Amino acid sequence: MDVYENGLAVYFERDWKFALQHFNTVLEYRPGDGPSQVLAARCRRFMVQSPPETWNPDMGMPRQMKTIGIVGGVETLRGA
Repeated sequence: MDVYENGLAVYFERDWKFALQHFNTVLEYRPGDGPSQVLAARCRRFMVQSPPETWNPDMGMPRQMKTIGIVGGVETLRGA
């Protein structure tokens, strides 16, 4: 699993801080990565004010945002 996908996994678990670390790592390697920029911004917003418990992470997320990211070459951040 790549860094972007790991970020999505923890994003869906509502771990905003950890997800933001993943998306920021992607952005270090690919500064123009739109999906990572959007999700990093959402993480920062959710760290200030969490969405309601009924929040659906898939709502409003284009399919491409679920699959685009750095593939290989970057270690997972979990446990770092």
